[in-house]
Amino acid sequence: MGIPTAAVPHRMSLLSPAAAQVRDVLLTLSASVHLRQALWFLGMAATGFALLAAATPRARLLALTLVLAGAVGALLVLPSDPGRTYVVDEAAAAMLCDGPVCVTRAHRARIDDLAGPGR
Repeated sequence: MGIPTAAVPHRMSLLSPAAAQVRDVLLTLSASVHLRQALWFLGMAATGFALLAAATPRARLLALTLVLAGAVGALLVLPSDPGRTYVVDEAAAAMLCDGPVCVTRAHRARIDDLAGPGR
């Protein structure tokens, strides 16, 4: 599998909206990672609104504890193993055939180039 590796710990990299580039066109982030990232980003947005509405320094500090709690919670539930983070994209991996030549749907643009010589 073409699972990316990086200098940043895997769980920390999943807190970023930009996931590491996958080197295999048939892999995608799992639905659980998408859900946990969405919850993390919603927590950050709620913290931003709480900071905006906070009138006192104590309320601002309390709002910042929300984002820290969200980060700790996200780091605890996000997978630490890159193998559990990425799953095979079933739609991209589905086979598309033109006579005896078959390619995945991710490579459907190349089927015309391959079907002629394949016959």
